[in-house]
Amino acid sequence: MASGTSKGRLAGMLALGALLVLLAIAFIPGRSENASAPGTTATPPPITAVPGTSLTQEIPAIDHGQTITASAEDVALTPQARLLAERFMCVCGCGDILSTCSCLKTPGSRDMKQMLQRLVDEGKSPAEIKTEMVAAYGQAALP
Repeated sequence: MASGTSKGRLAGMLALGALLVLLAIAFIPGRSENASAPGTTATPPPITAVPGTSLTQEIPAIDHGQTITASAEDVALTPQARLLAERFMCVCGCGDILSTCSCLKTPGSRDMKQMLQRLVDEGKSPAEIKTEMVAAYGQAALP
């Protein structure tokens, strides 16, 4: 009966050892989920287009479990300012009308929208707003 118990312990220890080896292999740092064979390296991250520009940027590799945060801060326009923003082009170079552009360049849509909202808040007429926007951003602000 003692030999049956020792065989059971041995089998349990072998199973536990195999499980530990598999866990160690699964959690080796730098191991890619897409790696097809041991010792292969992960493929470099893809090059992706940045929305609203003709530039590209390399997206860095992300460790699993890492928290990623992003913010897209756009200027909140009143309905009147939003209607007026349809009459202007963003000067960032994207070719979008001001109401739809959300670039973060300076000068760009954020600056223009802040100025437009300030002019609306001051009670300026659409003609006065057009004059001031062109004075600040040039003819490129007009469609």
